Amino acid sequence: MDAEIKYEKCYLSFVDILGFTDYVTADKSDGSYQNSANQIFNLLNIHKRTFNWESELLNGTEITIPKTFVISDSIFRILKENQINFQILDLLSELHTLCVLQYDMIKYDVLVRGAITYGDLYYDDDKVFGPCLIEALGLEKNRAKYPRIIVTNPVKNNLEFSENVLKIDSDGSYYLDYLRVAFKILDDEEVLSHHMSVIEKKIAQARKAKNYSYIDKLIWLADYHNDFIGEISNKNKTFEEFYCKLDNI
Repeated sequence: MDAEIKYEKCYLSFVDILGFTDYVTADKSDGSYQNSANQIFNLLNIHKRTFNWESELLNGTEITIPKTFVISDSIFRILKENQINFQILDLLSELHTLCVLQYDMIKYDVLVRGAITYGDLYYDDDKVFGPCLIEALGLEKNRAKYPRIIVTNPVKNNLEFSENVLKIDSDGSYYLDYLRVAFKILDDEEVLSHHMSVIEKKIAQARKAKNYSYIDKLIWLADYHNDFIGEISNKNKTFEEFYCKLDNI
């Protein structure tokens, strides 16, 4: 007898690595295949991380670990709403985890984009499908566009507070404010310096290669970076040295 499939309400985080094909297939004439393979393996293993944000607020509460899948350059993380002990803090912890994940990727000079959705989904040990997944895939392809992880309104509306995690873009999309979260968690100006350096380096490389569609994505990222630098600057500290200087690239 065929099994009966039952959808359940889930939060799905879908993250796609930009330029992953080029990274895997790049010429390794110097024999560095193994080093490249090791870097890819470490990169994809980042998805296993779950960050227990704001531990003083959790007060010892155990965070639900999401179910994760990795298929080539795509990472899927699933939180089932009706599972035992699920709470809204699990969702907020997941958003913080993804913010740190997105920043961690940049340590490898890798950019990501994606979407976080809420809806009907089925998954088991080796399968995942449903309207929630279809929506996430469509949003990543057609709406995310830039190196951002967008958050749908149902996800945002289910959060009790999100002012320090989400940012609204000019097109009305909410997305993860990962640089703000990473800077707060790591509390290190190196976060700003490294983020700036990666952006400037990638823009210079893209201009040299005349990869104009990629430059558009990087300009968006530079604007996001500079907006954050402007927000945290004050009369006591301007952080001026951390602005992306696009005219000099």
